[in-house]
Amino acid sequence: MPPPRHRRPRARGDNKRWLWIVAAAAVLLGLAYLIFWPKPPEPSFSADPFVLDKVRVGETGGLQTLTITNVGERPMAIHLLSLVGEHVDEFMMEEDGCGAQILEPAAACAVQIRLRPAGMGLRQAVLELEAELPNGPARLNMSGEGTAPVMAVAPANGSFGPQDVGASSDPLDLIVSNQGTAPMTIRRVALGGVAERDFRLTRNDCSKTTLEPGRTCALRLVFVPRAAGTRQAEVILDSDALEPVPTVSLTGEGIWTGAAFAVEPRALDFGRHLVGTSGLRKSIQVVNRQGSSLQSIRLGLADTDRGFSLGDQSCIGKTLSPGEGCQIQVGFAPSAEGDFVSLLQISQKDVGTLGIELHGQGVAPRWVLDTESLEFGDLRVEEAGSALPVEVRNEGSAAARVTKVEMSGTDAAGFKVSGDRCSGQEVRPDSGCTLQIRFEPRREGAHQAQLLLSMAAGSSPQRISLAGRAVAPRLSLDREMVDFDRVHRTTMSQVAVGLANRGTAGLRLGSISIADDTNGDFRILSGSCLGAGVLPTGGSCEVSVGFGPTAEGRVTARLQIEHDGISGPHQVPLAGIGLPPPIPKLILDVAIVEFGPQPLENRSTIQTVNLRAGGTGNLELREFTLEGPDAADFSIVPATCHAGPMLQPGTTCAVGLRFTPLAGGPRSARLVLRHNAGSGVDRIELRGEGLGSPPG
Repeated sequence: MPPPRHRRPRARGDNKRWLWIVAAAAVLLGLAYLIFWPKPPEPSFSADPFVLDKVRVGETGGLQTLTITNVGERPMAIHLLSLVGEHVDEFMMEEDGCGAQILEPAAACAVQIRLRPAGMGLRQAVLELEAELPNGPARLNMSGEGTAPVMAVAPANGSFGPQDVGASSDPLDLIVSNQGTAPMTIRRVALGGVAERDFRLTRNDCSKTTLEPGRTCALRLVFVPRAAGTRQAEVILDSDALEPVPTVSLTGEGIWTGAAFAVEPRALDFGRHLVGTSGLRKSIQVVNRQGSSLQSIRLGLADTDRGFSLGDQSCIGKTLSPGEGCQIQVGFAPSAEGDFVSLLQISQKDVGTLGIELHGQGVAPRWVLDTESLEFGDLRVEEAGSALPVEVRNEGSAAARVTKVEMSGTDAAGFKVSGDRCSGQEVRPDSGCTLQIRFEPRREGAHQAQLLLSMAAGSSPQRISLAGRAVAPRLSLDREMVDFDRVHRTTMSQVAVGLANRGTAGLRLGSISIADDTNGDFRILSGSCLGAGVLPTGGSCEVSVGFGPTAEGRVTARLQIEHDGISGPHQVPLAGIGLPPPIPKLILDVAIVEFGPQPLENRSTIQTVNLRAGGTGNLELREFTLEGPDAADFSIVPATCHAGPMLQPGTTCAVGLRFTPLAGGPRSARLVLRHNAGSGVDRIELRGEGLGSPPG
């Protein structure tokens, strides 16, 4: 026998094939993962970078919408949207519709962003989107531009040099330009400073002018000194230019060629002083620095109506020896708000005149109300209308306190201050406070009052006229009570009650019902008032009330009327007397009707039977028939009982009968009356006689 074969090399070959198969499967699975596995979430922005519109510095731009879309193949869970970067405080994210959202693939959300630039030029920030992203937060660059007007003045300062007192210098031209990126409005050009009246503006092309970027306007000034020494002032340019706005300083020197005496101080500035209060006083020392005496010193004010005054003086008419001095008392009591400038003139015939500049500023609160009157229109009595606002602004130059807010006038109680942010508040210049006024009338008719605001610092009370009209519904009834008098049991009596609105506003009707009626004798039957809702002014309706007594004797109750009128009854008394049930009774005027002899087949004349209702109830005549052996010889002729089969107590009606004999000899029958009285049936005998033979 051949030896057995060795199989181990064959098994090793099989293992290698399996390894190749496993490796190939792994490669295929990897390729399938790369091809078919969903892509991770990825945000896409509607604009990248996101550029916002230009906005003026200090203003807030409009909202601009940024849309974020998930362009990946898996959901994107957004945790947070935030702003970072150099100018992050100037970008505002509002209407965030993306934060804490899960965006499915291809889904989108939106946020709105606006710019409030704090400076000129490019403003930049970055929007960071924190979500479950493979590469960390997504970032979007954002930018905008701040624009503003920038003022420049050339030359920056105006120097006039020495100039004789009272003489005019050569002119100085100033060029004002807008070197910014937005239009510049120059509201006012004025002169200010210690010696503002020594300088004059002879040309002004800038006031109330708007300069586009790069444009210019011109000013021209001259120097006319009013006193000796250095004179200083400045040009004030009131505009909307970006701070700092340049101030142009003006300088010049007044030259006085005559002899002089020493004065200390050379100018008086009283500063800010409240209009209407007691004046301030300051002193000026005059000293003779010459080697000879000064006699007959004279004083005067160049402008006597500028708020300055001279008090008790030791210098007027005085002779000053060399080195001797005296004092001048000057008072300041401004009569109005604003800057006050005057010139104190000290003169002596040998020395000449010396001018001392006087300055002061009158300040005062100046109250401005946004309205002079409030009209509340029509409002129902005892209701509270919507509050109307009143804004109180101080457009003056001094702060003042609102000491009291109150109502005045005969109708003051009809108006209320529902919101008060003014009482006890100190309102600074260019600030304000608000009040809320409500109309709450307690009586009908026109209301008028005044809102008074008392202010500190001597200001007159501010007044606002208040007006409104209170309207109210009023219920009027056409009767004060309802008396049904006597009514039989098992019957119903009905009375209509009329309601009318005699007021000045719609009357709301509520439920109408019967009160205090334990047995149900009274009831609401019908009427236009039921479910009427609102009864207009002058409108009317009615309600029908019925009385059907269930027992004998007097019965009372109340008709209950719910309404919102300020007057008129809510209850109407009801009364009635219950009588026993009505009993009908039939009374016949005959028991037998005799027709006598009548030729055969000839009709007799009609005879009538009268029926009278003699009871207390209505008599119902239900049926009229004939019965008996000769009933065919008699006939019923319709009369008044057929026309009205219901007889009220005390009334009558008639039934017609005719005899037409069909055979000779005595003939008889009975008229049967069926009704609702007694036994319900009555009978009347009918008799007649037929004569001869039938014709033909």
